[in-house]
Order: sequence, then C-alpha cells, then structure tokens
Amino acid sequence: MKLFVSVLVVVFTFSGYVGICQNYEQQEAWDKAVCIVNNLKGPEFPDREYSIVKFGAVGDGVTNNMKAINAAITTCSSDGGGRVLISGGIFITGPIHMKSNLS
Repeated sequence: MKLFVSVLVVVFTFSGYVGICQNYEQQEAWDKAVCIVNNLKGPEFPDREYSIVKFGAVGDGVTNNMKAINAAITTCSSDGGGRVLISGGIFITGPIHMKSNLS
C-alpha cells in the first residue's frame, strides 16, 4: 500500500484591502468578500531547487530517508525558500517537519 500526502499551506493577510477596495468600510459583507477575493495574491517562492538525493536520500524502498529529507527542507528554508524535490523512486521516511518558504 502506498500513501501519498500532499500539503499546501497558504496564508493570506487582509489588512491591506481597506486601501485597495473603494469604500471598503461602507460595503456589504458579500461585496467585501468579492473585493478581497479579487485582490488575493498567492505566495511567491524563490526559483531554487533542493533535491533530497543531493542530501543523501536513496529511493530504494528500504533506506530510511527522514534525515536527508529534513536536511533538504531545513536548508531550503534557511536559504530563504524554494522547492524541495523528491525524484522518482520509493523514499521511506519517518516524520517530516515542514518549514516556511517551501513549495
């Protein structure tokens, strides 16, 4: 049995919308919601990639790659963000600790 987990965490702040939406304070709730949705912008990540294989991960279906995956995540986050790549293979792991600025 294979288990695939995909996690996407997106955080938006709404404090700036009072200035973007005209007459925001006088708008009805649904109009405010439409204004906010129309002005949402997704997160932007630096164009850097961190392959877990370069951190020692082995996709053989036997090796525990938890340390290599967490090292790639930590390095990516410490460097200001980017993308952690998990290439083809079966990568066994334990707990993975997600951090900020990863895609």
